Amino acid sequence: IACELASVHAMHDPTEGGIATALHELADAANVGLRIDRDRILCSGFSAGGAQTLPQMAKKIDLFSAGSPCGGCCYNIELEKNPSLAFYIFAGKKDFAWGGAKLAYEEFDKKGFNVRFVNPDDIGHAMEPGGWQKIFDWFDGLIPADQLVYLQSGRELLEKKQPGKAAQVLKKLLALKGV
Repeated sequence: IACELASVHAMHDPTEGGIATALHELADAANVGLRIDRDRILCSGFSAGGAQTLPQMAKKIDLFSAGSPCGGCCYNIELEKNPSLAFYIFAGKKDFAWGGAKLAYEEFDKKGFNVRFVNPDDIGHAMEPGGWQKIFDWFDGLIPADQLVYLQSGRELLEKKQPGKAAQVLKKLLALKGV
């Protein structure tokens, strides 16, 4: 994708220094500001990244609003300190990590968390086609309906190159959230 948009002459690890540094570098390079909605931070990863999703959430229990371990061993991590967390667990039934993912789902469900378990029969250690988009759609579904309307309107106005109107809509969204 990068090669289609510009002349790429070097590669750089954008996570060097952590995700906050990566976001800052991207915003700085684009000459834009950056505002992070702390109620909308999703922790996710695939394979080894999926295995680290729950431990990372446990380390920063008040930072994340949802987690989605995908194709990684799910360890029994105590996350009771934040019962409002939501989880989307993905592991194909042919994946070596499927058993651990199923156990994590059962534990979270038993404890009353908002949890969804997606486990297609024909998928091994791979993400299903369109899988990441399904996770993002699920994550957007966690937004209260009154806030989602403003968020979608703001996105549409930005796509139509109407940043002034988009800013007005997003200010209304922030007011709803009490920011």
